[in-house]
Amino acid sequence: MKHKSFQKLTALILTVMAGMMWLSPAALAAEPNPSKEEVVYVSLDGTGAVEQINVVNIFALDQAGEIVDYGDYVSVRNMTTTDELTYADGRVTASVGAGKLYYEGRLAENAMPWTVSVRYYLDGAELTAEELAGKSGELLITLTVEKNDDCPGTFFEDYALQVSLTLDTDRCEDITAADATVANVGGDKQLTYTVLPGRGLDTQITARVTDFEMEGISLNGVAMNLSVEVDDGALMDQVKELMDAVAALDDGAADLAEGTAELSGGAEALRAGAAAVQSGASELAQGAEALSTGAATVQSGLAALSGQSAALNAGAAQILSGLQALQSQLAGTGLTGGDVSSLTAASAQIRAAVDQLASGLASLRQSLPDVSELAAANNSTAASLRNAAAAAPDEATQTLLNEAAAVLQQDALVLSALPSLTAAVDQLSAGAAELQTNCAAFDTTVQTLAVTLADPAALIAQLQGAVDALAAGAQSLSAGVSAYTAGADQLNASFGAITSGAANLASGGETLSSGAGDLGTGAADLAQGIALADTGAAALADGTAAMRERTDGIDGRIQDKIDEMLASFSGGTGETVSFVSADNVNVKSVQFVLRTPPIQVPAPAPQEKQVEAEPSFWEKLTDLFQ
Repeated sequence: MKHKSFQKLTALILTVMAGMMWLSPAALAAEPNPSKEEVVYVSLDGTGAVEQINVVNIFALDQAGEIVDYGDYVSVRNMTTTDELTYADGRVTASVGAGKLYYEGRLAENAMPWTVSVRYYLDGAELTAEELAGKSGELLITLTVEKNDDCPGTFFEDYALQVSLTLDTDRCEDITAADATVANVGGDKQLTYTVLPGRGLDTQITARVTDFEMEGISLNGVAMNLSVEVDDGALMDQVKELMDAVAALDDGAADLAEGTAELSGGAEALRAGAAAVQSGASELAQGAEALSTGAATVQSGLAALSGQSAALNAGAAQILSGLQALQSQLAGTGLTGGDVSSLTAASAQIRAAVDQLASGLASLRQSLPDVSELAAANNSTAASLRNAAAAAPDEATQTLLNEAAAVLQQDALVLSALPSLTAAVDQLSAGAAELQTNCAAFDTTVQTLAVTLADPAALIAQLQGAVDALAAGAQSLSAGVSAYTAGADQLNASFGAITSGAANLASGGETLSSGAGDLGTGAADLAQGIALADTGAAALADGTAAMRERTDGIDGRIQDKIDEMLASFSGGTGETVSFVSADNVNVKSVQFVLRTPPIQVPAPAPQEKQVEAEPSFWEKLTDLFQ
């Protein structure tokens, strides 16, 4: 029995010696800077405030050696072996074997890169997490994450947070979480929020709860260093096309503004021309109406004159016959008182007839209008109408203006016949005036003969000369009257066309005046519309010029913005630094784990049990020899 116990003790001593040889100084080959990882565990209270920060430092050694680490710790402990760690003045040292070493240190300062705030409301009243446990009603949870300016470093800018919250669907219904990614995990709803580097979170969760309990809210922070390669060549090509299109649009808008300005000037000229045409057309309509009235009057006079042609010819023949008979009597044996009386009466009748003829011709001449000014106005207005038609904005207006010009041309042909009629009447009036003079002289002689017979021979000789002259004039008058009456009959027959043309001219003048009024209104509306278009084109040109100015260099600004956005997604520069101490080097990774306590109804206190004391090492060693 004792022999066997001694063998066991010997084996134990050999084992201890072997362990001591493994840890001998000769075997300790120190690695200068072994890589390390830091996992920062943060205990939050129910409101999100930091209660305690513990950092688990992980070292990986290919062979046994000594590690040196730094940190402002309240306490440290070895999590891998029972070996003690040396900690003094912020310096941790340990001699360890090959493999991984885990040690935990509790930080003296509780400053985190993020400030977390959680608040709970039930049926509108704010409660603490502890007060909320086991309650029922309408729940509102507000959760905010912001930057903590009191925490040094760039962890807020370089690290992303994944915030997760789990709700038991047996206790929570009608869950709403607008900003969360919601997933079903068994009988739970897991709400997840991703907070990018440099960003915060401000969100709300609502639910109808019964006997409410909830696991703690967890926040996991990891370095976000995405190597994102974006082929933005196609995008920048499109931006370049956009810039070219804006430039072309600006050039086109400038040309459009220039064109509408010219068009506006032309439309204003057209409006002024249309107003002039309207005024001229109104005057033409009035003149044409007057011409039509005058032509009708002349037509009536010519008809009456033509009706008297036979009587006029007969009277002229009688005058000539009487004068010829008088010549024969004067050339005969003598002149009696009765002959003189007959001669006096015949002379008075002849003179009255000639006076009546001259008066009729004067009235006829006065009734014929002077159409020279009207013809000039016709030509001027027709030219204006043709010019306006050439600049007309549409085919209908162009056709109306050309038709009005054609009416004026036709009326000009009618008016061209009036000067010939006027010349003929002037010629007859001249002949009648000469005859009227001769008749007056003859009548004076006859009247003198009637009262004075003292020297009949001398008076007869004188009378003979006057009668001869009068007979010659009467013969010419008879021929002229015959020619005149023939012309008057012909003029009466042809003047019907003039009268009809004058009436057509008056009717056309009214139509032209009405059309010119419509043209004036349309031209005014057109000018106003083009003026508005000109204003709009100018505004468009200003807008495209401003757009061109603002888009100038936009490709560079877009490229900068893309780089900025990618930088915000990618996080930091890729260099990992220690959260614990700036003296720590060769840090491979840093991870943050933050968690609030669960909300649950406290369990009843367990009854105390008698626990047998664990035997000590020496007691176990003594038992080996028993």
